[in-house]
Amino acid sequence: MKGRKKMNYEELKIDGNIIVAGADENAIQAAELSAGIEFPLDYRSLLRFSDGCLLQNATFVIFFSCGDGFHEKERLAFINNLMQNSEMFFIGRFAGEMFGYLRHSDDRRIYSYFEETSEKKLIANDLSDFYRKYLVAKPKKRGILAALFGGYK
Repeated sequence: MKGRKKMNYEELKIDGNIIVAGADENAIQAAELSAGIEFPLDYRSLLRFSDGCLLQNATFVIFFSCGDGFHEKERLAFINNLMQNSEMFFIGRFAGEMFGYLRHSDDRRIYSYFEETSEKKLIANDLSDFYRKYLVAKPKKRGILAALFGGYK
């Protein structure tokens, strides 16, 4: 993971985001057993930080909870039982599409899934890559007037 930004989940604690307390190891293991898969270490780390969250900065993202940490329809068991005929294990969603791992594969890259077409699209190489692309707000750019007059927008 040389050159990749290390995940600092504390950066997600900004106004507008809802961060639920982390899951304990028993809840994570129960979710893995129920799903029939072993979660990647970086995803387990996210679940220990927050067992479900709604992130509105920089992109609208919901991570499903493995226990009772979030709304009942935003839980791993609910979504994955509902979508059990897909080839995916879903860990979260954007406003209009879900994302997760391939269900019966050692491939732990993250894919988005379009329910209407059953299309899968690779969106991140792992959770660190996903974090960098979608969860960390980009620094505000200086506007042209700010650049001219030395201020920041």
